[in-house]
Amino acid sequence: MHIIPISLPTPFYVGPVNVYLIAEEPLTLIDTGPKTKEAMTALKEGLRKARVRVSDLKRIVLTHAVQRRPGAHVVPAEVSRDDHDFLAALQDANVH
Repeated sequence: MHIIPISLPTPFYVGPVNVYLIAEEPLTLIDTGPKTKEAMTALKEGLRKARVRVSDLKRIVLTHAVQRRPGAHVVPAEVSRDDHDFLAALQDANVH
């Protein structure tokens, strides 16, 4: 299994966090990182380096929900407007 870690900056005391791209079929992104411009930029760059577009992803797996901070995760549809149709349903999903 080919797993690519993508480091994302956070505004939190813990410092950067990793999300993981499983770079084989089905292409899977594990977690999405905090909802900040800096994290989105790093996520886009990490996917670009792996030669992956958001629309290539088949699955996005969130390992946990941050209920204390609604909207704390990157909304994947924000990563690329071109991929909005693919991810529109994910924006409205409730993660518990």
